[in-house]
Amino acid sequence: MRPISIVVLTSSFHIVLFLNMQVRLTKPITHYLLQLQVAEDLTRSFDDFSAIVSFLSIAGVISIIPFWMVGAGVMTYWAVLLNGRENFRKVLIISGYAHLPLLIFAAVAIGIIFAYPPSAEMPITNSTDMAQVVRDVQNYRDEFLRAPSVQLVRILGYGAQLWFLALLAVAASVSQRMSYVKGIFAASFYGAIVLMIRWIVG
Repeated sequence: MRPISIVVLTSSFHIVLFLNMQVRLTKPITHYLLQLQVAEDLTRSFDDFSAIVSFLSIAGVISIIPFWMVGAGVMTYWAVLLNGRENFRKVLIISGYAHLPLLIFAAVAIGIIFAYPPSAEMPITNSTDMAQVVRDVQNYRDEFLRAPSVQLVRILGYGAQLWFLALLAVAASVSQRMSYVKGIFAASFYGAIVLMIRWIVG
């Protein structure tokens, strides 16, 4: 149950982190659009876009759980092809523990965001020119993403992913009696999928 708990908590913490960041980013933009009294269609379109992004990102994070199981199967399959030992259950358990860096990262990132909330200034203007409104929103988003706390979270995220992939390679090597190089190769496919999910989530 411990590996399952680690993977589920990892997914849950990442959802909390994403939703917190999403609210901090979109709330000022929604307020800005309402304050300018821009066309209702634009405000609704922005809300719909935010909802779609939230859904896709949360779905991507939740998919960590099935990918953990599928990934363990893929790593086992590659191990057999590379003359390793077939041991799906052991790979599944050890790769579950390998999610610990991602769990630690999410917990630390949530703490950073609450302790040092990222902020940016929305321009004060009465212009309802759509091109100007779009530029203002884009500038705000870019400034928000450049906030020191956001940059720190990104750096820690990449470090946690590399740590996670290294543990996956160790898991493949130890549990299937392969060389570390072959273990890296066996873990690479699963790692590539996880990194792709992380890139989509942002």
